Amino acid sequence: MKSSRGVISCALLLTACATPPQATGPSANAIMRPASGSQVHGDVNLTETGNAVRVKAELAALPPGLITLRIYEKGDCSAADAASAGVFEREIGPLQPDEFGKAVAAYSITGTSVSKNSGGLLGKGMVVQQGKDRIACGSIE
Repeated sequence: MKSSRGVISCALLLTACATPPQATGPSANAIMRPASGSQVHGDVNLTETGNAVRVKAELAALPPGLITLRIYEKGDCSAADAASAGVFEREIGPLQPDEFGKAVAAYSITGTSVSKNSGGLLGKGMVVQQGKDRIACGSIE
C-alpha cells in the first residue's frame, strides 16, 4: 500500500513540475537580401507565442562592428539602399557576428503580433542596420 502511494505521489509531483508546451500561433518569415552594396543575407523567423513574438535571426556575411536588427514601416526593399522600407519603427536588438560574419540571435518582443492588424508585423520591413546604413532588408510575410 505504501509503495503505490509513493508511485502515485511521484507521478503527481512530476506532472505538476512538467512545463506545459507553449502554444504557438501565427508565424512569418523575412528573407534578408543585401542592401547598400553589402553581401549580408539570411532569414528571420517570427512566431507568435502567447502575448509575445519570438524572433530568430540567422544571418551571414555581416561586417564587424555594431549591427542592429530593426522593424521598418514598409516591407518594400526595392531601393538599393533599402530606403524604400520607410521609417524606423522598432529596434529588435543587436547582432553579434562571429569571426566569419555569421550571427544567430533570438529575441522576444511584446506589444505586437504576427498579423496585419494595427501594430502587427506582417507587411513590415525587417532591416539589418550598421550605423545609418541599411545593409540588408526583407519583407515580413
